[in-house]
Amino acid sequence: MNKDLEQSRAQEQKAAQKEWLNYAPQVPELEPGKKWHIFLSYRSVNRPWVLNLYDALCQVGFKVFLDQFFLIPGESLISSLQKALQESASGIIVWSTESEDSEWCQREYESMMRLKSSSNFKFVSLDAFTLH
Repeated sequence: MNKDLEQSRAQEQKAAQKEWLNYAPQVPELEPGKKWHIFLSYRSVNRPWVLNLYDALCQVGFKVFLDQFFLIPGESLISSLQKALQESASGIIVWSTESEDSEWCQREYESMMRLKSSSNFKFVSLDAFTLH
């Protein structure tokens, strides 16, 4: 009986995901010189939630930069992140009290602010406390 219930719930979940995709925004074409729709910035304590966000965005069709998937060992971390930001049309920073003391999150936030003021770059800040 439990196996039947599990299968039924799995089917309901798949149906709900399909329904959600009907309401997802259309993925825009990337402008020339852009490789990513979205650059995700986060503190590692928020990684589980960010991974779910990454999966959802990719499922809809967005090209999403997430450091743990695209940074290449041995390459300069700073220049790799700066390049990825430059090649991104927008950014999402998942902010928490842990982010406030992170030099990397601060740098990425400041870079996003500069890009926003000098280009068509858009970004949002999500409060990690309201996400859990």
